[in-house]
Amino acid sequence: MAGSRSGVALGLAIVGLALAFATPARGAFEEPEPASTGRADQGGESAEAPGPLDPFFRAIDPARLQRGFDRFFGLDSGDASKRPKAPEIGEPVFFDVTRPLGDLKYNTELNYLFNSSSRNAPGLQVIEYEYTFGDWRAAEIDLSYFNGNLEILTPFYQRTLGVGRRGNWIHGYQVSPDLYLRSGFVGGTAVYALGWKPEAESRFSALAFLGANRALIGGFHPTPAGRSGVAPGDRTFGAWRTVANLDVFYKLTEKLSLGFEADQFIRPGRAGEYLDFPFLTFEPGKHAFFQAGGGYYRFESRDQFTFFLHVNLVNPSTRKAEGTSRGELGEPTTEADEPGPVRRAFGRLLGDR
Repeated sequence: MAGSRSGVALGLAIVGLALAFATPARGAFEEPEPASTGRADQGGESAEAPGPLDPFFRAIDPARLQRGFDRFFGLDSGDASKRPKAPEIGEPVFFDVTRPLGDLKYNTELNYLFNSSSRNAPGLQVIEYEYTFGDWRAAEIDLSYFNGNLEILTPFYQRTLGVGRRGNWIHGYQVSPDLYLRSGFVGGTAVYALGWKPEAESRFSALAFLGANRALIGGFHPTPAGRSGVAPGDRTFGAWRTVANLDVFYKLTEKLSLGFEADQFIRPGRAGEYLDFPFLTFEPGKHAFFQAGGGYYRFESRDQFTFFLHVNLVNPSTRKAEGTSRGELGEPTTEADEPGPVRRAFGRLLGDR
């Protein structure tokens, strides 16, 4: 039960921190910030006044240590990136990217995911810590609690591959091995991700994933003692599954977005897992956004209703993308950004001129 108490306690602490600064307040010693040109953690400027916990976030920001390291070794530690501005794509709730594709160096995020279902799916809590250690390169570590017990440790690596010439699409890949702590089983997921918008400033966006997953199936039925474990007759086995996910988003206002997430882990029989649900994303300030939704879940051959709550605490970087996008120039801004044949093919398909 120690794992259960620690997972719940940390989750409640994260929720409490989020609520503490959901409404930003200007500090007396702070200067006004520049007008907004997009989400602060995606290379845009922030129009938000400093929140009351800004000093706390600055104090624990790992980017301070990395900036010092970068300066010492003569690496790029400034606020101006040579990468083009990424399109603002919505974020899914359950199966999402480590950081938004196109994210810039020094962004940090701490998240808490809560999930409860109506039938045989286990209760799920996930503690997520994400950090962008280089432009277009991010890492994450997840602790997944099933029925209150720490079961899976998952490190992530994400790499953005490029942005479309008009700034309306972006793509990359993500790799995440799953380490099952009790059984010693090793699974994981590798996916290609593609984000798209009709135009760079469109309110509508979509995100698709295609790849493979290996998971341990079974082991979530209650034991006679009522504890999490493998009950008699509950056979466990490893299974490969095809991942084919599609998420769509529509920005209703500057702070509120509507989304629909469809996650498909395709495999015949008990190993297949299918999740489809609408959700809302509320972003009250630059340091936090909240997501909630629920819908259909098929888990181990049983249909059920599932509910999600996702609390996301963000420490945005001051680093900004290039001031002029490729679309405004009509051509790549640097020789290093010249698109290769694969990106040119995607560009033609997704609307690049």
